[in-house]
Amino acid sequence: MFSNHVFATLSPANVPAKLAFHNSADKNLSQDVTKVYARYMHTEVQKSFDCQVSLFLRRSAFHDDPEDALSEVSTEFDTEAEQDNARPGMIWKGYHEFDIANPPQNPEIGWAGGKDKNVEFLTANNKFQGIRHRHAIFNFNLQTGYLYVLSRGSDDGTSRVSVNGATIPRGHTRALNQSNMTICLGPLEYHFIYTDFATTTTFKERQHAYARRFLGIKAPNFDLTPTPAGKPWVFGDWTIIQSLGKGSFGRVYSATDFKSQLVAIKFIEGSQKTAKVQNEVQTHQQLTELAETRDDKGRLLRLLEVIYQNGTTDVALILQPVAYMTFAKLVRPGASWRDDKL
Repeated sequence: MFSNHVFATLSPANVPAKLAFHNSADKNLSQDVTKVYARYMHTEVQKSFDCQVSLFLRRSAFHDDPEDALSEVSTEFDTEAEQDNARPGMIWKGYHEFDIANPPQNPEIGWAGGKDKNVEFLTANNKFQGIRHRHAIFNFNLQTGYLYVLSRGSDDGTSRVSVNGATIPRGHTRALNQSNMTICLGPLEYHFIYTDFATTTTFKERQHAYARRFLGIKAPNFDLTPTPAGKPWVFGDWTIIQSLGKGSFGRVYSATDFKSQLVAIKFIEGSQKTAKVQNEVQTHQQLTELAETRDDKGRLLRLLEVIYQNGTTDVALILQPVAYMTFAKLVRPGASWRDDKL
């Protein structure tokens, strides 16, 4: 389905996004018009029918505001005959591609989406307003290797950028640390998905080479955060990445949050006595205080957060690893929490 180096896709999910994709594809596939964004989109061989788009286009004839027409769009037709007669619903379908072998025009900035003629993902259409010239920027986080999205939109409903329903303030980023996420650029909604290629060793190797060549990272270490699993385990603000092993008090996992912060989460099992649990929490709190007062330059483990469940018997400790390279040793294949305690 995907070319050899496509590691993620951005697929139109609602009528505004579908029309934006169709319009940009139509400019490339009719006539000899060469646009930059043609390199970053995959289009079906021929147009196909979309009932939602068809209904919207027919409703638009009776409404001055496209939002009013959009609110009347249903998901299916009553009869096949009605579908056959709905020629306005024939559109180009496909998706935008993130290709490790096809870097953006300015790799330091990243893949841009908006209505500028030189963006990688053209997202403008004539009916819906609110899309800026460079509405959103996608690039690799230099610590985790995940893609992030940077918002260039406003914080209101017409041009905001959101991920999984959460608005990203203008100038802020959101880590794409789950395998399947919903991204909205103003009224345009997309499904973001990491491909199977993103889980391979080959991708990691080429991602390292990309980071060295285009992002100026001499020794990238993205192995700490492997590509998210298909069904992520989300715990509070944290997305669990993988198990690091089992210690004396419970199991330990690596995790990231929407800011790409990398942590270890230590789950203390409910069978532990409450006094032991509290003693474990207090020990980590004292260690954190020591690290902050002595200015240890990141050599001591820090307790960032304590999450209690079921009263005080089940506890999760959010821990900042003692050193990045130490954490890297833990997540190598076959490593165990007991091999190198943080």
